[in-house]
Amino acid sequence: MGELSLFDAPEPKRTPLPRDPLAEAGDLDALRPLIKACTRCGLRAGCQNVVVGEGNPHATVMLIGEGPGADEDQLDRPFVGRAGQLLDRILAACSFERFRHVYIANIVK
Repeated sequence: MGELSLFDAPEPKRTPLPRDPLAEAGDLDALRPLIKACTRCGLRAGCQNVVVGEGNPHATVMLIGEGPGADEDQLDRPFVGRAGQLLDRILAACSFERFRHVYIANIVK
């Protein structure tokens, strides 16, 4: 009897992955309503809004800050509190326009 090689082994049964609408969204405009409606974890229960991000999604610079604070949650925009005011001054000093040259977002997980 000949020996079986790895190449002779039967193909393993593959379980299809569940459909993930977030992964299928395609672009930020399609992703935004899905993110705002998401309740996959307990983070949504602790906020009024879901701060997605703003600016030019095709910018070569993306700035990511820690989780949104109370000002960001209330206004549904990233970096609008004191840190955001400082960021705006830094961007201006570097000749960057907030909505034209950068994309700004927060990260929680």
